Amino acid sequence: AVADRKNRTVIRRCRRENPEAIVAVCGCYSQHDPEALWKLGADLVGGSGKREEFVLSLVAAAQDKQQRQVLDAALTAHPEMEFVQLQLNYLDWEMQDAAGQYKVLEERGIPVIIMEPVRGGVLADLGEEANAVLKAAHPDWSIASWALRYAASLPGVMTVLSGMSNDEQLADNLNTFDVFEPLTDADRAALEQAL
Repeated sequence: AVADRKNRTVIRRCRRENPEAIVAVCGCYSQHDPEALWKLGADLVGGSGKREEFVLSLVAAAQDKQQRQVLDAALTAHPEMEFVQLQLNYLDWEMQDAAGQYKVLEERGIPVIIMEPVRGGVLADLGEEANAVLKAAHPDWSIASWALRYAASLPGVMTVLSGMSNDEQLADNLNTFDVFEPLTDADRAALEQAL
């Protein structure tokens, strides 16, 4: 109990003293109550095993934060930027820190052009169970349209570059944006459930 309390104190202090730092927790304590560590502000939590995977996750998290810092530095050096193009979709929102990069633009009031909203087609089919969750919420929406709506529903989005490979996909994309319906809170909950 004393060791746990000391660990919690160190995590809070790390987060407080350097909010931009990546707080990574591994070892025995992280296996005891990982949820509590997430709530304390840990960015990465890993047990005693699979340390190689943990290190790779840490490197990926550092790269994501670095991308955000590079974007921020570029915009500071070039305040005349009228827009920025980002790879952004609901899978990359956290996985590749699209959220952090988007936040940099949102704070500066810079419009966003979104590329890869369907992640090269990966988000056009999420698998039978996930697709069923989304179809239950909106039977008339395609699975790909959920990804397009996710991107286009964000404030400050100027354009969504909706790639397509055939006439069917073109028709679906046009249908999605013809009478656009942004995602509601209930839609976002369905998407979270599907994932």
